[in-house]
Amino acid sequence: MAFDYSANMIELAKKHRADVLDKVDFRVCDATDYQQLLNLKQSRPFNKAFANMAIMDISNIEPLFKAVYEMISSNGIFVFATHHPCYTYPNNDYFTTCINKGVAIEGQPVLQNYYHRSISEILNTAFATGFVLDGFYEVPFKNEKTPIIMIIRLHK
Repeated sequence: MAFDYSANMIELAKKHRADVLDKVDFRVCDATDYQQLLNLKQSRPFNKAFANMAIMDISNIEPLFKAVYEMISSNGIFVFATHHPCYTYPNNDYFTTCINKGVAIEGQPVLQNYYHRSISEILNTAFATGFVLDGFYEVPFKNEKTPIIMIIRLHK
């Protein structure tokens, strides 16, 4: 199962991954809508869920965390990669949640919304849902010494 808010992105994914269309169900879904997320539920729970560079693009992550927790198995894991908020925060204010506009792809017609949250806000959302942190990784760009991405592994 794979989903995105944008029908255009889903069509693009289907085009680029035509080789797995018999194995992957691509769907349009709003990650901030708990009920839409629950509509992705299958007859048996998922073992793993992954969000690749999406958390910082989602205005409210609580519905996603809650739905993933509900839809994964009792030993399930949820892994997500996102901008490292310690090094990518606007207004010289790490602790204040805010929206920052920026370039995601050169030449885009409008700026992208990025939702800045501190690490504690992200993890406390996960903990309030019931997840336990069991992996934390920081990834710098090649030849850099400061991480730009963090990868978090949560366990149900």
